Amino acid sequence: MAQLVSDGSRPDKFFKDKDINYVAKTLKEYSGEVVSPTQVYNHMRKWRQKWARICNLKDLSGALWDSDVNAIMLEASTT
Repeated sequence: MAQLVSDGSRPDKFFKDKDINYVAKTLKEYSGEVVSPTQVYNHMRKWRQKWARICNLKDLSGALWDSDVNAIMLEASTT
């Protein structure tokens, strides 16, 4: 997967079917578990949605990064 990204694939848009199939095949070889391309696609879709939500929160004006709890804060803490 990291090689796909370093080769210029755009994971923020989509991976091609051949890339999804390659990841499913590699996971099967690595773990011995059968992983379908649909499972890989759904997993990537879930994380793409979560990343989009993080990017939207990060872009809000007034959003701050709290390094103590490693989270995006929408209000400054008063403690």
